[in-house]
Amino acid sequence: MAATTLVQSTQFAPLLTSFPANPFCFVFLSIIKISVQQLINLFLRFCYRHVRVLLFSWAIIILGLCGMPGRFVPSTSWFELLSFDKWVHASIFFILCGLGFLTQIKYNYPTYLVFIITALAILYGGVIEWMQANWFSERSADWYDFYANTFGCLTALSLYKVLYRRITCLKVV
Repeated sequence: MAATTLVQSTQFAPLLTSFPANPFCFVFLSIIKISVQQLINLFLRFCYRHVRVLLFSWAIIILGLCGMPGRFVPSTSWFELLSFDKWVHASIFFILCGLGFLTQIKYNYPTYLVFIITALAILYGGVIEWMQANWFSERSADWYDFYANTFGCLTALSLYKVLYRRITCLKVV
């Protein structure tokens, strides 16, 4: 069967036509018959099943990365560091809050706990910055990192309802 016939015969043809530059993508997605939506759902189900392990593992990874001595952190120019480093901080704390919210949804804890999770994640970011200033070698505290951590937490909080609806629609709750 030709690749074009295979692509046209699938129900994902509209999705596949958005990637015209890569013919391998057409064949691959049409053969496995899975959409991006289904991949996201599989990922959410995995996270839902293993949320406690993921949450605590992620918190330890953050502590390890932020506690790494400065000589092991790649150096870049100040301009690059300002944009990339802050997005990394926001992203890792976004994920931390998202895992906390997933825990709240899975175990059907009260909704007000979402605000406590957010506050604890922001406090965790502040404690890490304080530890960088006082305990970790060759590291220094940066208020802008703390602001980026807070931004990631508040962004996750603003998307809580989207996550809640998505998880309840998957009928894994």
